[in-house]
Amino acid sequence: MAKATTTIRQSLNYQPQYAHYFAENAALFNRVVSFYFDCIQAHEGILALKNKEALSALERLTHATEANPAPIMPLTDIAPDIPAMFRRAAINAAIGSARSFCSHLSKWRTRKERHEAKPTRPGAKKKPFRERPPVPPRTWKKSAPLYAGLWKERRDHSIMLRVWTGTCWKRLTIRGCSTWSANSIAFTAKNPRSGKKTRPLRAFNGSMRITTRKTLSRLCVWHRRADGR
Repeated sequence: MAKATTTIRQSLNYQPQYAHYFAENAALFNRVVSFYFDCIQAHEGILALKNKEALSALERLTHATEANPAPIMPLTDIAPDIPAMFRRAAINAAIGSARSFCSHLSKWRTRKERHEAKPTRPGAKKKPFRERPPVPPRTWKKSAPLYAGLWKERRDHSIMLRVWTGTCWKRLTIRGCSTWSANSIAFTAKNPRSGKKTRPLRAFNGSMRITTRKTLSRLCVWHRRADGR
């Protein structure tokens, strides 16, 4: 049985220049998602793996470490010093999009095969299959999740976020328009790579996402309750 997810939204107050930082952060995130989507297209066997295994495989292909100093498709070609949790959020988004695209493409091929295999009446001209195949995303407009490590010091009226400003990574203190009740969002989240539970930070430790609509920015928090309610 699927567990329920509660979304808590809070409007943000911030300095005018921060809007540019949020836009740059989202633009970088979408470039990284597009990069990993292309990696998956070039290595289709990755989609045969489970999500955690696919994440590890993509990191080996793109992230330099002491044991893997020369990855095949280095992520540093996109931007330097991308935080691990930012990278993994982008990988998870790319895996989800790639699975969705492959599913739609497979269904389209099945419909085409059924159409071509369908017999026609004697003397009748067979109608062509006119449905166009799905194509990979041409543009990316995903909101950037903030995994633990990209935020800290969540207080009643403020939180510190780590974002890409267009030139460097910077920590910003953002103030909210309302107070979050610590009791209403107390929970323990799972690490996006290992799946193991992590210790809560000030009764809160989970994924966030900044969404911008016109002049309004909101901080969204996903809270998956253990009891399924």
